[in-house]
Amino acid sequence: MRKRRSRVYWTRERIIEGLRLFFLHHRHAPCSTEAWRLATLEDEGRKMWDRVYPSWSGILNVFPSFVEAWEAAGVFINRDWLPWSELEDWYLKEACGVLPRHQIAHDLRRGVNAVKRRLYDLGLNTRKRWGWTIHRIERVTGIPVHTIQSYMKRGELPFFRGCHLIYTDPADLLVIKQIDWNNPPPELEREVRRSLMLRLMKIILRQDWRSGSIYQAVNIRKTGKRWGVAKFQAPPRPLNLVTNDLVICKSEDPQCAGRIGEILTVIYSRKMKNTAKQKAEPGWMARVEFKREGQLPRLHRTLPLELLEKWEGANR
Repeated sequence: MRKRRSRVYWTRERIIEGLRLFFLHHRHAPCSTEAWRLATLEDEGRKMWDRVYPSWSGILNVFPSFVEAWEAAGVFINRDWLPWSELEDWYLKEACGVLPRHQIAHDLRRGVNAVKRRLYDLGLNTRKRWGWTIHRIERVTGIPVHTIQSYMKRGELPFFRGCHLIYTDPADLLVIKQIDWNNPPPELEREVRRSLMLRLMKIILRQDWRSGSIYQAVNIRKTGKRWGVAKFQAPPRPLNLVTNDLVICKSEDPQCAGRIGEILTVIYSRKMKNTAKQKAEPGWMARVEFKREGQLPRLHRTLPLELLEKWEGANR
């Protein structure tokens, strides 16, 4: 006699619907068989078609674990108590220093403290993960950060920009002339030799050591605007008036007209203000100091060079 094939009542779709209904009623997600059994005591002893929620055995017959069942139902739980997998450890190694820690925790569905602890267990240090940071170079060599950044802006020093830090390859630091390479710091010398040996090994194997490198040289053009391109170039600096020259002012300003002052500095301004011209234009200007004369106060004025004339009395 042919046996009748039993039909499964709690299918994948019904289990997902039952899990969503449970989370809607109780606002928590049990992740163990004992916790699920205690949470569904009212369904104990009922037939499968009379149960409001699926049994733990029905859930585990369809899903490998409660965590995956809840994720299929759209309920993402904290996975701090679960063991770390090889794939998660690989993601930590690749994302350390590149992505913020809270972003890594969100992607792995774990807490920030759990991610921090796992990085410590794996021996991953954000400050050393992708090379030498510019602050580490400053600490070891004593060279200011802005000097190192100037090499990066000129495109002479390749670098890799992480989420918070900027990393460099120790072998690329040979372009920095401020470092005494005849007697470098031992820590830096060791890392430079190690990096150069790795490059030499790739060359011996007939491989391009630049291929796939994360360090890239970028030539940053600095202009008046932060990311714009200069619309004009400053003309040559005039030589008739220089610093410490005594000049007489031809301005219409009654406070400095006809007065004799001393040039403190000569600068180029992109928006030079001139009373004779309604529109501001770029030009060379001078910072002039006028001494106190009788009732006239001591003044500092920034004036166009057109309104200044060298005082001949200075040579007499």
